[in-house]
Amino acid sequence: RLGARGQITLRSIFSNLFREDRTFRILPDRLTNEPWMADMNTTQLVVEDGWIAAAIGPKAGARPRTARRP
Repeated sequence: RLGARGQITLRSIFSNLFREDRTFRILPDRLTNEPWMADMNTTQLVVEDGWIAAAIGPKAGARPRTARRP
């Protein structure tokens, strides 16, 4: 519903904000530094309506892990 001028302005803002060389940290360091995360990878990422959803699973070729019993 934006006019051409509004679209150009928004595209300019988002192009600058989401440059290819810019990275965003989604998970905190205290989580990514956990030993059990060593073989994990992001398997899905969805951004919709201002919300971010991520699924984390084993890296391709990683050996399956078994649950530890207390």
